Amino acid sequence: MISSENEFKNTLTPSVNLGIEKSIYTGTGVHPGCVSGFFFSSLKEARKFHEFSKKQGTEVKIIIGIDEGNCSDLESLTFSSGVISTNNSPNAWCAVQAKSEGLPTVIGLPGIFNDNYMSSQSRSLSLVSGGNYDFIAHDYYFDEDLSIVIQEGDLITIDGSTGAIYMGEQELVVPIHLKVYRLLTELIYYSIKLHGPIKGWEEFHSTTQYAKSNEQLVKLIGSEEFIQYNESILKAASGAPIKVYSTAHTEKGIIYSRLQTALIQLVSGVVIISLSNELSGVGLLRTERYFRKKEELNSLRACILGKAVLTNEAHAEALKDLEDFEYRTLTDLLMTNANAMTVIRTLCMPLNKLFYNGLDVCGMLHQYPSPKSTIEVAKTIEDRFKETDTFHGMRGARLHTIDHELTKSQIRAILKSTSRLSEVADNVDVTILISMVTLCEEVELYIKLYDDTFDELTEQGWKLPQLKLAIMVETSAAYICLEDFIKLKGKHIKLEGTLFGGNDFTSATLNMSRSDAEKNIVPSYLSRGFFESNPFLSLNKIVLRAIGNGQKVIKDNALYPFRNGFGGEQAGDWDTVERLTNEAVPFGLDYTSTSPDRITEAIFSSYSAKRNNLTEKNIDPVKGLAL
Repeated sequence: MISSENEFKNTLTPSVNLGIEKSIYTGTGVHPGCVSGFFFSSLKEARKFHEFSKKQGTEVKIIIGIDEGNCSDLESLTFSSGVISTNNSPNAWCAVQAKSEGLPTVIGLPGIFNDNYMSSQSRSLSLVSGGNYDFIAHDYYFDEDLSIVIQEGDLITIDGSTGAIYMGEQELVVPIHLKVYRLLTELIYYSIKLHGPIKGWEEFHSTTQYAKSNEQLVKLIGSEEFIQYNESILKAASGAPIKVYSTAHTEKGIIYSRLQTALIQLVSGVVIISLSNELSGVGLLRTERYFRKKEELNSLRACILGKAVLTNEAHAEALKDLEDFEYRTLTDLLMTNANAMTVIRTLCMPLNKLFYNGLDVCGMLHQYPSPKSTIEVAKTIEDRFKETDTFHGMRGARLHTIDHELTKSQIRAILKSTSRLSEVADNVDVTILISMVTLCEEVELYIKLYDDTFDELTEQGWKLPQLKLAIMVETSAAYICLEDFIKLKGKHIKLEGTLFGGNDFTSATLNMSRSDAEKNIVPSYLSRGFFESNPFLSLNKIVLRAIGNGQKVIKDNALYPFRNGFGGEQAGDWDTVERLTNEAVPFGLDYTSTSPDRITEAIFSSYSAKRNNLTEKNIDPVKGLAL
């Protein structure tokens, strides 16, 4: 049984088989995993290379370099295998998005990408299929001494745990359980597309894809190494004081997450998967993350701009397009996670990432016409919808308060998709989570909009299940007024949960910017011993104390059972989960929600903390009896 962070990292995380190879640079690894791929700083060029190689029948891995980024990057992340960034913050937009996609991520590189290249030249990349991709490649300095140069198209290897970057393709060591999870994820995803989300889990071994992988899969799952691992992780998950759920917003992310607490075994040579609906679930589904394509993002932009820019007809069309897209997307995600818990966070897209410099306003207006000129629309965006602060603007509860039509559109999509889920699932355990809450009035308004929408759909003949409501505790006001928030309820929904947001709650508690603190404040405080670790990577003791006090308030004042969680970039960190287990669980913390790739680390950490506590008290950690 894994009992320490070092043991976990040494045995259960991917690594580079170093040999004599030295890294060309070491940044800060913020998401585990190792990958080799072609480096591109131009996302446009990376996309073209991806599409070219796909047409040639060659699968290539791409590692993209980003400085800060915006929502136009989201589609690029879907075909990328890793991310490197010059930004120092693990909570910067680009780092958070990359981690959400489960990509190995290294930050804190010197210089800047984008237009800060030292030179450029023609280059041709030869593919295995025989095709050649010709393009203009930019050169970048890759260290503070300006001695190492990397060029777009170079093959590099990154280690998201250590932060090391190597030239060329390196030999990677991948633990057996990750090989099993990755292979099964692809097979089940393929099966779901053939048979639907429910039967896809049951019928995956009847597909042609499974037949092709059967020999490899049987060998892996039948090995003594995997059998022992599977027994170990299930024992830890069942015994851990904290339930560990997934922060996921894609079908593959949900599949990968559920496999990690499933019993996977061979029965008469056939792979059988027994899911645990209690041990698996989606603790945070960030709805703004599933907007990826330009058309989807334009629908969201048009809905937010509304009648300030669009005709009534165009605005109505945008709202319908948005609702239809969210209904389809949420239905697929909920079905994939059927019978397990899902927490759906309402829209929380930072406006400066949606309306960024260089936005294709003409393309948006081509999709949704406006009586105003392109210049007038651009000026309206600049005057009313451009924000300088990524994380403290009009998102979450503030967006719901200001834009009722957009809010009701998403509520309809959520209710319709859960209605579909109720037709096939034995249990509908869905919670709507409101972020950036500061005032009780914001939540009361949302409850009213929800109740009105619920009644409207019921009159239209929809059979709607009972959903739960929760708030994110990430602002000082939400924390101070917790006792008032937990009493809020409406006709069809009531507050039954909280999720402490590690990113913004850390920022609020310490009064430090989650974007800029890593530049000077955090390094200085670490060197002086004020901080034991980076508070945006591992939970700070003051923030932990505040979370524990918040749990006490809920426990002492709630009139009915509450489900309380913790999410954010620290939620999968070994030390964070260990501390939460010891200091927040006793007061009512139920779960932590982390990216799919960090679920096992969090499970082993919580179980290890429990074992250590019981051993200290001279109690047998298995039998629960005094030694």
